[in-house]
Amino acid sequence: MAENISRSSSQMLAFVNEFLANASADHRLSIKTESISLKDAASRAVQQHWEAAKRKQLVFQLTLEGDGPLVQADPAALNQVLDNLLSNAIKFSPPGKHIHVTVCSPGSQHVECQVQDEGPGFTENDKTRMYHRYARLSARPTGGEPSTGLGLSIVKKLVLAMQGELACESTAGGGATFTFRLPRATGTH
Repeated sequence: MAENISRSSSQMLAFVNEFLANASADHRLSIKTESISLKDAASRAVQQHWEAAKRKQLVFQLTLEGDGPLVQADPAALNQVLDNLLSNAIKFSPPGKHIHVTVCSPGSQHVECQVQDEGPGFTENDKTRMYHRYARLSARPTGGEPSTGLGLSIVKKLVLAMQGELACESTAGGGATFTFRLPRATGTH
């Protein structure tokens, strides 16, 4: 019973956090960027979601490539982006699958983070609506978790507000890979 109460409380807190993040995104975002290690932020986010993944028998694989250049980002916004992408990967992945998180520096201007799951992926119809608020897509959570349809719209708003880019590669039944790129912090290599 205590475990059910804890799980329900966590789900409600996740919903409230998404709702509040969406409400604040509707009012002029107050983005204050600073030099941040995307590697450290991704590592912390994976650690925060480790237990939830373990409960669903999911395995995180974290790959941190390169020398770890800093990005120009807002710490709270970056944490929200990582939180939404990782919680979605957990929410929509069937038990026993892997979630790959990779941070790399593909060029001199950006640093990117990829979150790849082995879930149901997106249909072509889903792809046209995935960043709309309250969009109901074809995939359903695999463990009875709530889905508000707010997470991806928030992610997109925050990444764009930090002068970044967001992309998704997916096929129905073939999982999804979300990649966001943020500007490299000035004066880092």
